[in-house]
Amino acid sequence: MPVRFYLVDNQLTADPNDFMAVTTDAQVLGEEQIIEQMISRGSTVTKAEALGVLEEFSLSVSESLKNGFAIRTPLFSVYPTVQGVFNAPNEGFTKNKHSIRLNMRPGKRLTDSIPSIAVERVEGISVKPVLVS
Repeated sequence: MPVRFYLVDNQLTADPNDFMAVTTDAQVLGEEQIIEQMISRGSTVTKAEALGVLEEFSLSVSESLKNGFAIRTPLFSVYPTVQGVFNAPNEGFTKNKHSIRLNMRPGKRLTDSIPSIAVERVEGISVKPVLVS
């Protein structure tokens, strides 16, 4: 299935002749659908085994992040960052003033798949609200 998009006037630039793409109609696959794809290819891995491995993987990634580690896999990289304003060079982290965010980037396996993604321009629909500044 191609990535479908339509064009809208780009309100974020001064150029009256430029447009930006808005993706639409994206179908979402969850863990169950991905596992069904895995086992439909004749894999010797059972659905229960795949679910178990993915659960253990998810728990390990979450636990590692809680312990301050960054994660790099062929699918993605994720690393924690601290956000907020610090008013002194020795100020500590305060939950009501600062926050932890996770930055994520696609890994090599995902970025290598980008050239193979099909796209299709479709007629747009009027979306409200319109971003104007």
